Amino acid sequence: PLMRAHKTAEIISKVLQAPLHVHEGLKERYLGRLEGTVKTESALTNVASNYTQTTEGSECIDAFKKRITDTLHDILHADHVT
Repeated sequence: PLMRAHKTAEIISKVLQAPLHVHEGLKERYLGRLEGTVKTESALTNVASNYTQTTEGSECIDAFKKRITDTLHDILHADHVT
């Protein structure tokens, strides 16, 4: 997961005195060759304006939605409570 998201989760976990669980299936969408670029770069501007568009090596939106949905389903239907 993104470092800032993980740090935020750590803070919330401490305040709530609740365990922190990291689920790889809930990580951000992989943008392929656009990973690490800034929004103002031309290649990213076109993709940012249309979230369904994919670039070389990126995770397509349907696969992203399925991954998130499957992970949430697994969490909600876990046999144990953590």
